[in-house]
Amino acid sequence: MTPASSGVHPDRPPSTDLVSPVLLLINTLGVGGAERYVVTVGNWFAERGADVTVAAMDGPMAADLRPDVRFIPTPLQDVRLSLPRAVLRVRRIIQEVRPQVVIANSLVVSWVARLARPARPVPMVTVAHGWPADRYRQVGPLIAVADRVVAVSPDVRQRLVDGGLDPQRCEVVFNGVDLSPFGRRTGEARRRARRAMGAGDDDIVVINVGRLSAQKAHHHVVAIAAALCRRLPAVRFAIAGDGRRRDELASRISAAGLEDRVRLLGARRDVPDLLGSADIYLSTSDWEGMPLSTIEAMASGLPIVATATEGSGQLLTPTSGVVVPVGDTDAMLQAVAELAEDPDRRAAMGTAARQRAIDHFSHDRMVGELAAIARRVAVGGAG
Repeated sequence: MTPASSGVHPDRPPSTDLVSPVLLLINTLGVGGAERYVVTVGNWFAERGADVTVAAMDGPMAADLRPDVRFIPTPLQDVRLSLPRAVLRVRRIIQEVRPQVVIANSLVVSWVARLARPARPVPMVTVAHGWPADRYRQVGPLIAVADRVVAVSPDVRQRLVDGGLDPQRCEVVFNGVDLSPFGRRTGEARRRARRAMGAGDDDIVVINVGRLSAQKAHHHVVAIAAALCRRLPAVRFAIAGDGRRRDELASRISAAGLEDRVRLLGARRDVPDLLGSADIYLSTSDWEGMPLSTIEAMASGLPIVATATEGSGQLLTPTSGVVVPVGDTDAMLQAVAELAEDPDRRAAMGTAARQRAIDHFSHDRMVGELAAIARRVAVGGAG
C-alpha cells in the first residue's frame, strides 16, 4: 500500500456526500471477519475518491487494501500491555491525517483514539462486530466513548442496550460483502477446488470457513463427520482457515480416524472457488455478530446450516437455510444429513440463499449506510 496525500485525491474528487479524510482503526489486519470488514470499507471509500488511512498491526489482509489506501502499521494488537505507546502512536497519526471522522472497529481501539485526543476528540463511529454473551454488560457502558455505535445486527444492538448503552446512540447496519467473486463453479475450476477439499465429482462437500478459534467451535464438525462416516460415505468435510486451534483440531481428526473425511485447508486465497464448488455450508459458531463467511456462502449458492448466533435470524429464512441451537451437535448433524440426502432441496435452498444475499447483503449497501452515518457524525462533531 502506498501512502496517500492528505486531503482528497486531486484526480478523483470524492462525492459531495462522502466524508474525507477517514481514519480506520482496528487491532490487527490478520485474518478474520472484522478485518475483512475494514478492508472492504477502506477500499469502498477510496474507490469513490476519499482519502483513507488504515492503522493496525500488520497482517496478511493488508495486502487486500487498494494501492491508494494508506496503511500505517501500528502497535494495536496487545494494547493492554502497551497502552501509552499505542495512544502516542495514534495521536501522531491523527495529527498527520487530520481525519474528519474515525471509524473504530473494536472497543479497545475506540478508547485509544479517544485518549489520543482527550481535549479535542475527533468525531468517532465505533462498529460493534459482536462479543461473547457474557461480555456485553462490560462493553455496553464502555462503548459509549464513541459518538455513534453501529451494530452489525439487531441482536448485537439489543445486547449492547441491555448491557447499558443508550439506545439513541446505536443503530444497525447489516453486514455485507462484495458479491462479485462469488457464485457456482463448473468445469476445471470446480474439479480443482474439490480436489483441494479431498473430494471427487460425486462426493458431497460440507465446508466451513473461519478462523480456527474457540469461538468457531470446529469440534462440532469433527463430531458430525464421525457420526456420518458410515451412514453417508460420500460426504466430505473441509475447513478453510487457520488459527491457534489448528493442532488441537488436527489431533481430534486423527484420533477419530477421519483424515480422509475432514480436510484442514489452512488460510486460503481461493475461498470463492472453494465455496462455489462445495455443496453445503456449515457454521458451528458459539457466537457471532453477523458472520461474513455465511454471507459469502449464501452468495455462492450454498444451502446453509448455522447455529442460532447473533445475526442468523436476519441472514437466513426457512427457504435459504436451517438454523439450529448453539452447541447442539445432534441438531447440526440432522440438518446436514437431511440436506446431504436431498439434492433437490439443496439446489432450491442454495438458489434462495444466493438471491437473498444479492437482495440484502451487498457491500455497497453496507458501506453506503455506514458512510451516511459517518458523515452525520463528522458534521455534528464529537461529544
